[in-house]
Amino acid sequence: MSLFSRIGAALGLATKSAVPAPVSAASVPPWVGLMMGAGELTAVEAWRLYKNVATLARVIDLIADQVAHLPPVIEINGTTVDEHPLKQLLCRPGFNRSRRKLVKEVVVQIMTAGYCPLHLIGSQRGLPFALDVLKAEHTVWQRDVDGWPRQFHVQEPTRGMTFVRTDGVNFRYVNGPMSEMLPIYDMAGDNKGIGLSRLNAVRNDVELRARAVIHNKSLIDKGARISGILNFKDALTDDQMEAVQSNVQRAVAGNAGSIAITSGGQSEFTNVAMTPRDMDWGTLTGLVDDAIAARYNCPVTLFNVKAQTNNNYETAWRMLFDNAVLPTFKLVYEDLARVFSERLGQEVEIEPDLLSVPILAERAIANAIKLHGAGLVTRDEARNDFGMEPTLNGDLFYVPMGMVPAGEDYFTEVDKRLGRGGGESETETETEDDTAGEEPAQEDDADEPPPAKKPAAPPPAKKSARSERVRRLN
Repeated sequence: MSLFSRIGAALGLATKSAVPAPVSAASVPPWVGLMMGAGELTAVEAWRLYKNVATLARVIDLIADQVAHLPPVIEINGTTVDEHPLKQLLCRPGFNRSRRKLVKEVVVQIMTAGYCPLHLIGSQRGLPFALDVLKAEHTVWQRDVDGWPRQFHVQEPTRGMTFVRTDGVNFRYVNGPMSEMLPIYDMAGDNKGIGLSRLNAVRNDVELRARAVIHNKSLIDKGARISGILNFKDALTDDQMEAVQSNVQRAVAGNAGSIAITSGGQSEFTNVAMTPRDMDWGTLTGLVDDAIAARYNCPVTLFNVKAQTNNNYETAWRMLFDNAVLPTFKLVYEDLARVFSERLGQEVEIEPDLLSVPILAERAIANAIKLHGAGLVTRDEARNDFGMEPTLNGDLFYVPMGMVPAGEDYFTEVDKRLGRGGGESETETETEDDTAGEEPAQEDDADEPPPAKKPAAPPPAKKSARSERVRRLN
C-alpha cells in the first residue's frame, strides 16, 4: 500500500489517481461523472458544462457574440429589400428581445446542446408575429417509424406544449394553427433530426480540466503541499486521529500546510516534499483549453496571450470568421429563410453584411482593388463590392495602351510605309497611291507634243521613325 493510499484510507478519501490526492481534498462534483458515459451528452449535461467550465463558455460566447453582431441582408426573389416585414420581425422578435439577443441565445444552444428549438408564434400561412427560444434541456422527443422525431414535448416549469409532425416530405412541427417549432441544428448524431453536441468529442478533456481545477484548489487550500506525516505506534480511532491532527496543526504546523496522521510503528514525523507532478495542473489546463478551442474552430491565438503578435492576432480573427462565425451565421439563417420561403411562397435568402465588420470590410476592399487593377472588373463594379455609388464613365474598361492581341502587330503597316519592313519607300508608295485611282487622259490629237516635265520637287525633310509612327496613329 503506497504512502498516499494510506493517507487517503486514514481520512476516507479516494486516492487511486495519476496525481496524488491532497489531504482533505474536495470531492468531485456529481456533474463531472456524467461525462464518462458512452452515449451522447444530453442537453442538461451540456448546459451544466457551459455554466461550469470557463474556457468552454468563453469560446461559445465569442462565436455567439460575433454571429449576433452581423446584420442580415434580406433578398426576396433575388432582389435585396431594405423595408420588409421580415426585416422588422428579425429586428423586433418580441418578448423584450432584440435581434442580437435572440440570435445569441439560439447560437449558444446550438453550440452546447447541438440543436435549438425555436418557437414561431403566429399564423402558419404568413410571417409569425413573434419568435421565442425554447430550452433544449426542457425538450423531450419521441421517434417515429422512419427514425425521425414524431413529436417534441416541451415541459417548462409553468407550462407544457406538444409539437406534432405534419405530413409530407418537408414536414413541420406544429401545436395548433398559431404555434410551430423549428429545430435548428448543424448535424444529426445518433438520432435523425436531433443535433449532435460538439462537446461529445471533448467530453474527457473537459472532465480533466474540471479535475485539475479541483486538485489545484485543494493544493492551494493546504499551502500547496502536505507538510509531513505523523505516525503513531498504536492504532487510533477516528476521533483520536482528528483531535491529534487538530492539536498538532494548531501548535506547530502554522500556515504552510497540513499534517497527515496514520497509525502503526513508532511515533515519528516525516517531511513530505512536493513533486513536480503536483503542479502539472497548469500544463494540463492549457492543453485542455487548446482542445476545446480547436473543437469549435476557434484559433488558440485569441486565448493564449504569450503567443500573440500583431500579425498572427489579426490573422486569427480572420480565421475565426471564416471557420466559425460565418458558417454558424449561415446555419441559423438558412433554416429561417427556408421556413419563411414556405410561409410566404417566395424565395427568401438571408446573407451577412460583411462590410459591417472592419476586418471583413478591409478584405473586401483589398479584393476589389486587386480585381480592378488587373482589369477584370470595371471601376463601378469594384465600388459596388464595398457599397459605393457609381461614377461617371465608371462602367468602362481601361487597359494599358500597348496591349495587343496575341500574334498581331498594329505597327506592321506603318513600318512598311516607312520602308523599314523591306517594302517600297514612303515617297514611291505615296506617288503610286495618288495615281492609282486616276484614269489615263484621252488624247485629242495624236500629233500634239507631250507636255513638258515639271521639275522634280525637293525631297521632304527627314523625320524620325518614332515621331512619324505616332503622327500616323493619331
